[in-house]
Amino acid sequence: MVIQSCHVLEWAQEKRKLSVLHIHGVYTNPSGIVLHPAGYQNVLRNTEVMREIQKLYENKSFLFLGCGWTVDDTTFQALFLEAVKHKSDLEHFMLVRRGDVDEFKKLRENMLDKGIKVISYGNEYADLPEYFKRLTCEISTRGRSVLQILLLFAHT
Repeated sequence: MVIQSCHVLEWAQEKRKLSVLHIHGVYTNPSGIVLHPAGYQNVLRNTEVMREIQKLYENKSFLFLGCGWTVDDTTFQALFLEAVKHKSDLEHFMLVRRGDVDEFKKLRENMLDKGIKVISYGNEYADLPEYFKRLTCEISTRGRSVLQILLLFAHT
């Protein structure tokens, strides 16, 4: 997992309002892409970053995108699901492609048990840009927060 510890710490210290954690790295840094469990060990060994990520998860709402069945990933579990033990009133969301209805329902139920609401952005990957257009339009015209809009979209 590629997480720049300085960004995590800035976010935790409220120096960054919004941020993106790239769990598997970014294409612009090919040497930093992690696709094997051994690569995650570097992050897991960095106790300061791990502690800050878990604090963030307990104190800020997260939106997971492009995760799918990442919940089976041991690093994901160590970073995020551990925080479920310390449940807060925060809501966390996961945007996914609906795809197979039974699989979607199974994921939704599984994630709800872990405190994450699964929302479909559509049946195809190509539906994501339009979903974001609708989302940003709702935010700008209605003045709602992203979380309010996500909750609204979760029921449509």
